[in-house]
Amino acid sequence: MIHNYSDNENGNVEVQAYAMHSATVQSGYNLRKDVHWKCYPIGILSLVCKNIVDIDNLTETAQALAMYVVTVICGLMIHSLLTLPLLYFIVTRKSPFAYMTGMLQALATAFGTASSGATLPVTFRALEENLKIDRRVTRFVLPLGATITMDGTALYEAVAVIFIAQLHNIKLTLLELLTIRSAQQPEHTTKQRHGSS
Repeated sequence: MIHNYSDNENGNVEVQAYAMHSATVQSGYNLRKDVHWKCYPIGILSLVCKNIVDIDNLTETAQALAMYVVTVICGLMIHSLLTLPLLYFIVTRKSPFAYMTGMLQALATAFGTASSGATLPVTFRALEENLKIDRRVTRFVLPLGATITMDGTALYEAVAVIFIAQLHNIKLTLLELLTIRSAQQPEHTTKQRHGSS
């Protein structure tokens, strides 16, 4: 503890005050982290259970939700196994599946994480070592692509909006569907400017 405001044999008061402040802040951070990890699951479970209890027809809602999940998965599969390989072939005139084979470890890592940033080191290694792509190109393109490219998220969000509209028996016109689609890209640009993913 600090007993007086003058220097003493253990060092000056500012250093001791800073050390005490740092220890207090770190203790508070550790306590908050422990509470979050222990209490958040209970809180989230409570919110989910309350909403499940409020559902009038649980079977119908579960079927609609299952259809939503199937729609998103099918859309992502079409995008990743048809659209992107076709674009790759049109641009490079090379087999997209040979390219995917060289990227298997990065693809497996991407499926296991929710972060593009966490996959970057594995993707760098796969492109540079397996596919022999110039390091200067990978170091420029990959971070940019991980930040900007969110086409899978855009697909998921568009399907979510349509699902919610159908759940509430709202009929969407063609113009409204086009508006949903056109709203996706500016939203992701805004997210990037504010640093969220």
